[in-house]
Amino acid sequence: LKAKITETLAKKSAAPAQSTESGGWRRMEIVEASDDSSDEAASAPKPRAKAAAAKAASAPAESFRRMQIIEAEDSDGEAPAKPASPAACGADPHPDIKVEHSRKGLEEAKSKANSLFAQGSLDECVKWFSKGIWLAESKKVPDVPSDLHSILHSNRAFAHVKLQRWAEAEADCTQALALNAKNTKAVYRRAMARYELGKLEAAKGDIEQVLQELTDPSSNKEAAELKAKITEALAKKCAAPAQSTESGGWRRMEIVEASDDSSDEAATGPQPKANAATAKAASAP
Repeated sequence: LKAKITETLAKKSAAPAQSTESGGWRRMEIVEASDDSSDEAASAPKPRAKAAAAKAASAPAESFRRMQIIEAEDSDGEAPAKPASPAACGADPHPDIKVEHSRKGLEEAKSKANSLFAQGSLDECVKWFSKGIWLAESKKVPDVPSDLHSILHSNRAFAHVKLQRWAEAEADCTQALALNAKNTKAVYRRAMARYELGKLEAAKGDIEQVLQELTDPSSNKEAAELKAKITEALAKKCAAPAQSTESGGWRRMEIVEASDDSSDEAATGPQPKANAATAKAASAP
């Protein structure tokens, strides 16, 4: 009998290593996370997960590893891509475009860019505005008035809007407003860009500011229509979570590896947090 027991124990000790080498299954547990997790946190592992992953990487392969699946909360859209930075003050971004390094040359560059915009040559238009912005920011043309500098950014933003480069448009408008806070066109164009980027609350703030600054808001049909679109999108966003819960829709989850110091007994039974999550789900409609 002792020999049988010894042989069985030897087989059991060898089994995990064989299972790991052959790419066997690993036991997992699902734990519901708190509702205040953000998408950004969901897309990157938690500090605990990083430590656990490093620990697991150094651990021998002959044991099973427990994993957690933690639910992430839907945030206000995906994190937007970083917009391109404004024209750098270093090398000339468009040396092929010849502009006189003077206030007159800068005004001519702006006029040329506006003309290209009217013709529909949007990419060339952006280049000319970028050249003018570089002249101002590199001080090749000294003492450029802030209102003119602001117009160069807000006009380039409008070209970006037409090209549907929303992040670049938002960045240019923000820069334009830093130079001249009274640039209402920049506020309006930023509202358009932020609406398209899903930044609805910020877009709402911008469009409301535009309507307040207009002497006759009813005369600007486009601004009123944009506010209506933003308001409708916000209403749908508020209604979406309730509809998702009622319809039992899918929920996005992330997998986080648990620490290796938990016992097998803990792995086979639900964690207290998991029990709470299960009870919460069972009581939900």
